[in-house]
Amino acid sequence: MVDRLQENETVRDLLVVDLDGTLLRTNSFTRFVVWFAVRSIRRGRWRDFCSIASQVVSRKMRRQTHAETKRHIMELSSASLSEADFVAFAHTLRRWIRVKVTDLIQSHMAGGGEVLMATAAPAEYAAPLAAITGLESLVASERSVCGGEYRECKGEEKLRRVRGFCAARGMRIAAVVTDHYDDLPLMRCSDRVVLVSPSRKTLLRIRQENPSSAISIL
Repeated sequence: MVDRLQENETVRDLLVVDLDGTLLRTNSFTRFVVWFAVRSIRRGRWRDFCSIASQVVSRKMRRQTHAETKRHIMELSSASLSEADFVAFAHTLRRWIRVKVTDLIQSHMAGGGEVLMATAAPAEYAAPLAAITGLESLVASERSVCGGEYRECKGEEKLRRVRGFCAARGMRIAAVVTDHYDDLPLMRCSDRVVLVSPSRKTLLRIRQENPSSAISIL
């Protein structure tokens, strides 16, 4: 178990926690696509189901990027699902929550620390899931277009949003909890990295590209 992070008297320490593969033992968007497709069938919304299937096939055939697929599906879901539907889906994810990660979060919060969920998952269901886990702060992928391109909260974009969050609140990135090397930009700006069930590839990449941070495995 990682020691609880201590807050600096002037600049508060922030614990940044990834979602998919870290707080959750699964990929939430894959689960959402299946859940949305099944719900469309149950409600007799066959056009929605066919649109979802078309997006999945296009992605499988590499006709479009993951970000493009996510944007299209979330635009469709926004028109078809209610806020209550997204909350209902968020509750289905509870079975995949990692207790060891929530223990780390609660330990940090108990010491007065701040925790931010930072994820490439869509905000529509990431926000209610954050609330379910007791987190008030979130940066996630939004249904927005910037310069004609959908911007996922991933890699350098995630770092940019986390930095903005810190600057507005007088915080610094003290530790990053993640499972994947996609978060290397964040790790390079953090004193401590906590890897959750990392793959061999992730371990190799992080040790090669981020040798300065203290690394531990949870």
